[in-house]
Order: sequence, then structure tokens, then C-alpha cells
Amino acid sequence: AADVATALKNAAHTRIDQEVTAGKITAAQATQEKQQADTRIDQQMTQVGPQGGGPRGGGRDLTTAAQAIGIPLTQLQQELPGKTLAAVAIAHGKTATDVATALKNAAHTRIDQEVTAGKITAAQATAEKQQVDTRIDQQMTQVAPQTPAGG
Repeated sequence: AADVATALKNAAHTRIDQEVTAGKITAAQATQEKQQADTRIDQQMTQVGPQGGGPRGGGRDLTTAAQAIGIPLTQLQQELPGKTLAAVAIAHGKTATDVATALKNAAHTRIDQEVTAGKITAAQATAEKQQVDTRIDQQMTQVAPQTPAGG
């Protein structure tokens, strides 16, 4: 779990550093954002409980995640309740980074298609990609809700 937390923190810090380089935030803001990200990641690593969800996995792209892990979607859906996506990945010899990268690549492809179709601008796409990357990193450590015994 510590490896997963470290990977998530490193990814968050890299994105925050890129925002400083791009002039979007100050160094002081970056320090604060990094502390908040670290705290949030640490909380998520130990948090168990409902995170929204249902059959679609709380907005997660479970099909892509299953492919990245190397298991059928149905197996992922059976293994996920009560666990994090990162934990399932590790149980099958993959890393959280492997799965997160696959999810981000799939999301970025969808966003690029929206630009090509004229639905959003390149600037909007950049913002959406940053948001989706953050959301995916958070989802890797969210525990999937347990389904009630009654169905």
C-alpha cells in the first residue's frame, strides 16, 4: 500500500510542479496543494466504505481497468467490492501505475476525439485531461462499496 501511495503522491506532485512551470500557480500554492494531495491520498489509502458506484463502478472505466490487469471484466466486478482498484491490480501482478496509465490513456483518447469532432477546444481538452488524471489517481485508492447481501 505504501508503494501505491508513493506513486500517487509522486504523480500528484509532478502535475502540481507542471502547473508552477506553466505559470498557473505560485510556488507557495504548489506547496499547499502538495500537502493537501498527500493528506487526501493518505486518507484514501486507509478509507473503507461506500464511494458511490453501483454496477458501473462509480464512474470508473472498469473494462479498461480489467484489460490492464489482465482479467475479464466480470472477474474484476467480483473481486472489487471491499477492495481498491490498486489492491486488485497488485493481486494480479500489476501495479497501480499500470492500471492508472491505461485508464488515463483511454480517457485522453476520448478527450482528443472530442477535440477532433469540434465539441471542445484544445484548451478545454488540456483542462479535462488534468482533471481526469486527478480523478483516476483518486479512484485507484477508493474502496469499492460492498454490495448488500440481499442483492
